[in-house]
Amino acid sequence: MSNTVLTDDQREIVELLIHELAEVDTQDVSLFGNESFEQQDELLFDLNIHLEHIGNALDLAGLPGLASCCKHWASNYRLMHEQTVAGKPALLALTQQLAHECLAYLQNLCDQKSVHAHAVNIIDGLSVESWIKPLTKDEQNTLIEQFNISTLSNLSATLQDDEIVIPRQAGADMCDLSVSSDIRPELLQGMLIELPGLVEQFEESILQYVDSLDANDLAQAQRVAHTLKGAANIVSVKGVANLMHYAEDMLETAVKPNAVLPAGFNSLLIDTSDCLASTADYLNRQGGYPDNLQDTLQQVLDCIHQLKDSKEQRNDTTAETATDLATTEARATDITSETPLVKTEGKQATIITPEPEFAAPPQVAAPPSQVSPPANNTPTAVDDNSERIVTIPERVSRELMRLSGETQIVNNQVSAHIESIQNNMSQCDQYHKKIRAMAAEFDALVQTQSALRAASSAYEADELDPLEMERFNELDTFANQLSELTTDSYEAISGVEDQLKELSTLSISQKQFNSDNQQILLDMNLLPVESYSARFSRCVRQACRLTGKSATLTMEGDKLLIDSHVLNRIADPLMHLLRNAVDHGLEPNSEARVSNGKSAQGNIKLSFILEGEIIKITCSDDGQGLNYKDIRNSAIQKGLIDYDAHVTTKLLNQIILMPGFTTREQVNQTSGRGIGLDAVANEIKNLKGNISIDSTRNNGCTFTISVPTSILTGHAIVTRCRNQHSTLTYSILSRSVKQIIYIKDSQLTVVGTRKFYTFEDARLPVYMLSDLLGTHPPEGTEVNALLIATRNDDTLVAIAVESIIASQELVIKPLNRFTFQPDGVIGATILGDGTVSPVINVQELPGMGLNQEELQQLLRHRDSISAHDADSDKTPPAALIVDDSLSARRSLAQLVSDMGMEVYTAKDGFDAISVIENKKPSLMLVDLEMPRMNGLELTNHIRSRDELKDIPVIMITSRSTAKHKEMARNAGVTTYMTKPWSEDELMRCIEKEIA
Repeated sequence: MSNTVLTDDQREIVELLIHELAEVDTQDVSLFGNESFEQQDELLFDLNIHLEHIGNALDLAGLPGLASCCKHWASNYRLMHEQTVAGKPALLALTQQLAHECLAYLQNLCDQKSVHAHAVNIIDGLSVESWIKPLTKDEQNTLIEQFNISTLSNLSATLQDDEIVIPRQAGADMCDLSVSSDIRPELLQGMLIELPGLVEQFEESILQYVDSLDANDLAQAQRVAHTLKGAANIVSVKGVANLMHYAEDMLETAVKPNAVLPAGFNSLLIDTSDCLASTADYLNRQGGYPDNLQDTLQQVLDCIHQLKDSKEQRNDTTAETATDLATTEARATDITSETPLVKTEGKQATIITPEPEFAAPPQVAAPPSQVSPPANNTPTAVDDNSERIVTIPERVSRELMRLSGETQIVNNQVSAHIESIQNNMSQCDQYHKKIRAMAAEFDALVQTQSALRAASSAYEADELDPLEMERFNELDTFANQLSELTTDSYEAISGVEDQLKELSTLSISQKQFNSDNQQILLDMNLLPVESYSARFSRCVRQACRLTGKSATLTMEGDKLLIDSHVLNRIADPLMHLLRNAVDHGLEPNSEARVSNGKSAQGNIKLSFILEGEIIKITCSDDGQGLNYKDIRNSAIQKGLIDYDAHVTTKLLNQIILMPGFTTREQVNQTSGRGIGLDAVANEIKNLKGNISIDSTRNNGCTFTISVPTSILTGHAIVTRCRNQHSTLTYSILSRSVKQIIYIKDSQLTVVGTRKFYTFEDARLPVYMLSDLLGTHPPEGTEVNALLIATRNDDTLVAIAVESIIASQELVIKPLNRFTFQPDGVIGATILGDGTVSPVINVQELPGMGLNQEELQQLLRHRDSISAHDADSDKTPPAALIVDDSLSARRSLAQLVSDMGMEVYTAKDGFDAISVIENKKPSLMLVDLEMPRMNGLELTNHIRSRDELKDIPVIMITSRSTAKHKEMARNAGVTTYMTKPWSEDELMRCIEKEIA
């Protein structure tokens, strides 16, 4: 390699590579040749991964020869690791020699002779027969050719002009988000795991800068961008790598002293952060393709050129001033030409010796051969507190939770059986005491009879009388044996009871261990709410962009840890509420807000609070609140209520959650279909939670959602309730029960036909559990306990029960789709005696929050809704997505699902026809090119069937020629779109077709 100089980027990469190779040089390779195979195996694995990363980085730096050597070097360690081959002692010296040569190669990169010598030594070191896969002659020749390729030199020779270093146009190839198939899955998975955290750090730094204008925040964002660029380059995701590379350049230029930031710089920073977050969601299959990626990258490039142009203008002015100053000072002082310019104090212009644009890489450390060995060769000990992170698929985690739940059920059954056996043993003990008493009486009778018989007998002179010797007959022997047996059986029963006590203690310990294990498994699935903060913020920004409004989102309690399953399912309903807050809640414009004495910008607040086993989520805004007059009028028009009916705000709050209800006369991209709040209520119900609404006109609206921390387990009160024919067992979740009070019927206050109970100076209405459940207990049934429970509006009621059997943790099994699911029944559980008991949430039971008149009115409304026309049908519009690309199907499904539609997917035309036979979609999004049956053939099939020909078909394809569009039009395609598609454009098209 000829002598050359390096750019700043190349010098930085070389410095990093030198440090990485230095880590290889410090590895404890003394393990080669000893008997610790486990430690050898771990060392081989670490060396393989480390050298592969270095090889990939060397490729990016333009050093293919050294890159190929590192990869071949790593392949030897990988083969030894896979084949469980023990390392040879000779490899100790070879590993150290190769590490030294590679370091020396990089440190003398600009010295042709030195580089050539080190390259030859590296090739010779990899050709030694001690390796499991030494270099062949052909491989040696190939490496020599690669070392002669001066890619780095060519780059250095051409990258002299900033106009070439920073492109003017952002091409589509620069925004490619595809991942090469030859990237190792574990590298990609590691990058995807780290990506959300890095994106969050970048976004936090940008937002802090926008708030404080502190350059340190930009410097922090620059460092995170550098890390993101490196991570993306490792897995060859060009879109992220380029965005972060040029964002880093922009930030690096912006933080320099006297930098003049262009107009709109802060907005560009936020757009860049949002674009990065959308890209991360796309890569993690949580969102669609970021359609603004190329536009954002173009804006970043434009900003860099603006910053550099302004810098050049300042440099020209500074250079002129410097020349004048230097001339003046030269007349007064004799300064040699080697003396650098220095900073001057006062009002004079600051003149600093310019740094060379190109320089050779610094000598981070002398070549190992020139460095004296340290006094102590003992490797640095690994921190004992460090932990190795292990990731497992969600499917495995859920299966572990299921097995833990089954273990808990079995343990409850074991405990129940032990308790039953103990009860039986207590009865046996009672029976045994009676037998012992009877045996004692029998022995006394035998003794009495023997004494009478002896007294009535005459004895000869030579015979002994009974006082001198006892005489026993068979009856005496039997009595003695019976007495001994009762004593032995008593001891045996006592021994069994002691063993049962020990077994009961072990069962309690096992139950505690299982509970701890279950808690650890639950903790494994916990995610902080802040992991969704960016998505919620983008949702608000998108709604503001679509409605032309301005709002800020404030989050509280976002550090709270929530079960990932619950958080993932509650995210979509919360996004519905956030969009609803922007579209319906906030005033139509800032002037209307200011006239009401509010800030011009709307405020939306999302808070999370943990209360026992309940997560309480509130979504509030400071807008105009619910217009109950419009809600009432819309309900009357739809036939939900009578014109002259007295309607409370509580009922109106329930009406807006009904399917098909909306106050909008026209459909837009954010509202008007009447399925937003309905979808929210349904999903919350599926999560075994509830939702309440509180609104004051012109003072905003608050939605409060309460969901359990886990839908798999819960603490319940097991009660018994009789009907006319049998006795039933119900498990009532204790999360809504405040207190249990044991009372008698006589302690209740009767007013007319209603009963009340005084609790903490408040008179609570008493509901019979049997009435709420719809059972009919026999007359004369007495109340033995009251459950003081909370309604959905946080008011208290008393629920009277006949008896309470137990209070314990239960595993809740969901009811399948073939099982009738009455209101209030959230699942079933298996009790210790094997009984299947329904699990009840008393807050969802009919009549809990209504009087009889309101209850009857609500039932009439439900009947009216069920008979409503198709526009008010509970089922939301269904979309069928047909594409042979899994990533395309998932991204489209995410977008359509976020719009509140029911989503079905198919991988080709034949698969789509099978789906259509079971469910007729309201809309179809199809690809053109698919196996078995393509999009044109599928559209022809749809148009040929009378019952399907009215379905709108949107074709999304990469083909953009007029010929393809004509073929699609002839086949009956409604709308033709080309990839990559824009979210906003596609949303508008879908809204138009289903309106």
